[in-house]
Amino acid sequence: MYNHLSGVVFEKKLGEVILDINGVGYSIQITDSTYKDLPSKGEQAFVYVYLQVRETELSFYGFSAPEERALFLNFIKVSGVGPSLSLQILNQASLQMLVPSVIGGDIAFLTRLKGIGKKTAERIVVELRDRLKSIPMRPEMQSTISTSYPEDAYLALLALGLQAEAARDKLQKIAEISPPPEKTDDWIRLALKRGK
Repeated sequence: MYNHLSGVVFEKKLGEVILDINGVGYSIQITDSTYKDLPSKGEQAFVYVYLQVRETELSFYGFSAPEERALFLNFIKVSGVGPSLSLQILNQASLQMLVPSVIGGDIAFLTRLKGIGKKTAERIVVELRDRLKSIPMRPEMQSTISTSYPEDAYLALLALGLQAEAARDKLQKIAEISPPPEKTDDWIRLALKRGK
């Protein structure tokens, strides 16, 4: 099994990076957070990877953090959650939101993520609750478990069709307002207003 790939960024865009390794271009599907962490085109990059082997295709999935890959590998072990859905889940919520939600059995939170129905959410909790306790979280990641905006507002924006990165950026900017809104509805209203 491949653990990581290291090479020069030949091309990168949301969802994909192509690493040039000794003259061979490796196409790797990536999370939004990994895209942000990657250096610019022409620079050296290091990516933790998972290789999916199918009869007609080999697909690489890449992550800038080992914790993110560990969560991805746990998700794909759940029946009904393949690599594509696992990547989609990681693009909608951070590790700091996902890990406590699964360990705490927060079905309501999980079902608000696109692609996850109630049965899938229940399977995730039953199968992963104990496993995720063993994922080592670096101190700097643990310290950011509390987000600066309401999770309900973030999930509501996703349900309204905003992309995860856009929703996070809008809410983060609102969080910098002094004082920030008190009600979730106000967070949502201000975020939507910023999009106009």
